[in-house]
Amino acid sequence: MRYAGMPRPRAKAKEKSLDTGRDPNRISRVEKTYKELIAQPEAFSNTIHYTDEVKEKFTDDLLHRKIRRVVLIGCGDSWFVGTCLEVLIEKLLACPCQSYDAFEFYTSHYSVANENTLLIGQSASGTTKAVIGSIKRAKERGSYTVGISNTPDAEILTIADFGLLVQASREGWPTQATISAIGAIAQLFASLCLARGENVSYADNVIRELFLLPLKIRKAIDDNEEIISKSASLFDRTLFFQAAGSGCLYGASMIAAAKLKELCPVHASSYPLEEFHHYRSLKPADPLILFVQGGDIQQKEEDTALVGAYDGGVIIVIGNSITDEMHKVTDLFFIVPETLRELQSIVSVIPAHLFAYYVAKSKFEADIGYPSMEQL
Repeated sequence: MRYAGMPRPRAKAKEKSLDTGRDPNRISRVEKTYKELIAQPEAFSNTIHYTDEVKEKFTDDLLHRKIRRVVLIGCGDSWFVGTCLEVLIEKLLACPCQSYDAFEFYTSHYSVANENTLLIGQSASGTTKAVIGSIKRAKERGSYTVGISNTPDAEILTIADFGLLVQASREGWPTQATISAIGAIAQLFASLCLARGENVSYADNVIRELFLLPLKIRKAIDDNEEIISKSASLFDRTLFFQAAGSGCLYGASMIAAAKLKELCPVHASSYPLEEFHHYRSLKPADPLILFVQGGDIQQKEEDTALVGAYDGGVIIVIGNSITDEMHKVTDLFFIVPETLRELQSIVSVIPAHLFAYYVAKSKFEADIGYPSMEQL
């Protein structure tokens, strides 16, 4: 190792796991992640019911306030949550919505915040400096702010104009805390539309679907766990995964890449669907996790699968249906229940969570870590 004698950097202090085949610290957190990921239906349901109880302050505060821009900020999964919600919020409020990495917003983009901005900051720990700083800066510029965390008594819940406690745990890598936050934020905005009498039909559909989603999340687990566990060993030697999707499913692809990097000693990256086509993205035997939703982008999704297969990739499709053309080149298909298009990331990340877990477990059992410099 080039810097074998250097002290452990502060940024690595909380994560002691290594990329060796059977590192005990990594597998311990991997197993904690599994316990939380299979408990996602209950966490999601608890969060939706809790949000329903406390939403009144949020809707009252914003009932007559002009909102011309919504900003969502976070780091890691908390940033990806915002990416999963952009289309839904724009459809509900008919105003621009942008998800920012919190550090980038705090250092470079904060000037977009003003009295007509609604800023939502999310931090699982509730103490992420860039998120806390962004909320404070937005408040100074007159924005209405929301702080979201799954840690009781977290600072973020008290410094914002409205604080929401997500009813989820996070001892492993983020799973239930992520999808529960997506649900909670969606519920807040749909409830605001109903309170204002705006976009009522669509907002009502969102609320109705959110209360049905715990059963669909459970079904996504039950329908996919066996096939994923049996196929995971095919990827024992894989070092690089890619994921792609459009709209809210681009957010799902970001989450999928994050889970693989967190749980497994591998590289992983994500692309918006169109951007995948602008590069020689896949190399032979590289897996592509393709999130699909059909409809008006079905042809682009098919093209992505065909291009990936032509380049020799392993095509893994996640969606509620698959076309005949796509099926011909798909190596694995993980099916998820149908839901509103703008909420599909919630059920679609479930197989991705399971896939990352079982690949990590298979690599551990086979004692396969990331190759050393000498092995490479």
